[in-house]
Amino acid sequence: AGDGKQHAAINVLVAGFDADGVAANHTYDTFNINVENAKFDEARKRGMMLAVRYPVKRAGPYQLRAVIRDAETSEVGSASQFLVAPNIDNKRMSLSSLVLGEMPKDEQKVSDRLTMASRQFAPGTDLAYTVQIYNPPLDAAGNSQLKLQLRIFEDGKQVYEGKESPLQFAPSNDKRAMTASGVLRLGPNMRLGDYALQVAVTSTSGKKPVRLTQWTDFHVAR
Repeated sequence: AGDGKQHAAINVLVAGFDADGVAANHTYDTFNINVENAKFDEARKRGMMLAVRYPVKRAGPYQLRAVIRDAETSEVGSASQFLVAPNIDNKRMSLSSLVLGEMPKDEQKVSDRLTMASRQFAPGTDLAYTVQIYNPPLDAAGNSQLKLQLRIFEDGKQVYEGKESPLQFAPSNDKRAMTASGVLRLGPNMRLGDYALQVAVTSTSGKKPVRLTQWTDFHVAR
């Protein structure tokens, strides 16, 4: 365009289906995207994140299906994902889905600027991860007795195991949902291919430790 930017209008339809395959809800949004010409190639390479709020009426497993459409060219694309909406009213600790992204080079900590449109990363990438912990056990001072550990698997075999480390949370008024995030640098000589990242959160506040895990897949390519 004459203003030095590339413009697009993207329609996004998201539909959810419960464990019985019954349609649960759907949302429809339109996003007006403006990208500077100098950043256009990078945006095409790395992708863009569009955030959609999808309400669910009750806890349980869902399959979400998303369809996107370029309003000008009518080109379409689609994707689907299985998710579990946790029951945070039962007071039991649970984990959200795991989000991965490439850590921006000018960031010092994990933020909302993560590039999460693609789970494909190059060797040597600073891989940022974020997971929400619902109903975390906290003491009277608001401190947790939670520990987090990362593992990476390739073809079902463990290829990396991080140290179990205590979780520290930033002050928050919402004690029912705390965010845990961090950065893991992929090895510069990491073999290209498909991997799975496991995040394990362990609570030692009760008589017996409670350990929860969450997984997501990612791909390493140059």
